[in-house]
Amino acid sequence: MVKPAVARRLAALVACALAGACASPQEKADELRQDVVAAARDASAGPKAAPARTFTSFTPALRCMDNLMVTYGVTGVTALVEDLHDATKKVNAGTRDMLISAVSDMTRRSNAVRLVAYGADSANVIGFLREAERKSAYQNVPDYGIRGSISQLEENLARRTDNVGVQLGPVGGGRSNLGAAQVLAVDLTIIRTEDLSVVPGVASRNSVVIVREGQGVDANVSGSWRSQGLSLNFERGLERNEGTSQALRGLVELASIELFGRLLKIPYWTCLGADATNEAVAAEITDWYYALYGSPGALVTYFQWQLKVRGAYDGEIDGEADESLRDAVSAYRKALGLDPAPRLDQEFFAAYLKADHAAAGVAARHPRRLPAGAAAAARPCRSRRWPPRSRPRPCPRRRWARRSRWRSTATRRTGASAAARRSASPPA
Repeated sequence: MVKPAVARRLAALVACALAGACASPQEKADELRQDVVAAARDASAGPKAAPARTFTSFTPALRCMDNLMVTYGVTGVTALVEDLHDATKKVNAGTRDMLISAVSDMTRRSNAVRLVAYGADSANVIGFLREAERKSAYQNVPDYGIRGSISQLEENLARRTDNVGVQLGPVGGGRSNLGAAQVLAVDLTIIRTEDLSVVPGVASRNSVVIVREGQGVDANVSGSWRSQGLSLNFERGLERNEGTSQALRGLVELASIELFGRLLKIPYWTCLGADATNEAVAAEITDWYYALYGSPGALVTYFQWQLKVRGAYDGEIDGEADESLRDAVSAYRKALGLDPAPRLDQEFFAAYLKADHAAAGVAARHPRRLPAGAAAAARPCRSRRWPPRSRPRPCPRRRWARRSRWRSTATRRTGASAAARRSASPPA
């Protein structure tokens, strides 16, 4: 005899089956169509999480470099960026696009770097120069080019697993941990487009360790029911990967800071949390000084430009030391607490890179820049900027420049005459 409770359950199951069987095919099709349309609408809405802007640990450093370029008066640097290939053939990411974004973020206020993206093969620089000579669209040929690649990807360089489990009769369980590390490296350098030679010391080679880790637990219960075997299993795991592409973006942003900091000879290490007491930084300052000292006129040109930005020097930027430069160097050395002798030695170079120019009271709050219409007129044959232009432009002759020099000369003469008359007149 069937129990009343069991009979009620069987009746409910039969009723449900009959209700489904009695439904017409058209009703089933309509119900299926509604379910599909609703699922498609949910999918077309896109991800539940809203898009977010990419931030890395070097985002503040890029902003700091922008401020440094403003402080050191860097303008008019043009560079050509080529395709940055993946030599490992394992990283599918837009390396060149990452570099373009980094340089764009690094020059928001200063507009110091004009970056040109061109070509898709190994002959990019030569092809660009050929096109630049034939087409008037490229009026300014870039002075520098950026080359490099993803040079290294060591997978499973280190791997560790920890597993533990226990089984007691029909009940058992376990836990596992997994850890693995791989190394990603990027090598970039800057070349001169004039002769395709590598700029000494202007390179970036950095690597990062990417960690992949995971954890998991499992449990099982076995037994029998009505002479039949019965088992229950449970597994749960979580795996985290720091991301190869995101790690590559950090390497590219670091490389952009190092490349342009070394090219322009500005203290980029302050944006990376280092100071001049670091051994590597001190060695790099020494290398910069001897590289400028060994190039004819480079050290004088560097300080002519920098002291002109500070408002301490008002002469020509021609690589030739004159009395005006000696006075400016002596005054600036005294402001930095050094011997006021007009010497461009390593001590002065290192102190200049370490100094807080605004706090020293000798730096302008905003570096001086020539008006847009007067910049080309006042620029001599040798480039009036830092770093010097590899292709000197012809010396333009502008009436504005002649008129400005006449006015400044007349003003000085008038002022000198007035001072002489005041000194010659008797006191009241």
